[in-house]
Amino acid sequence: MLTARCEPTDRIIGLELGADDYMGGQLSLEETPGGGLTAVIRLARA
Repeated sequence: MLTARCEPTDRIIGLELGADDYMGGQLSLEETPGGGLTAVIRLARA
């Protein structure tokens, strides 16, 4: 889940709703969805 909301309760709700990961607030280039895509591919192969 990629969102501008970054409070701890927002993160908890997002994960409880089924998000595999939660990125909130300002992101660095290392945290962009491209890095998470590798994790999604890895999970799909498992």
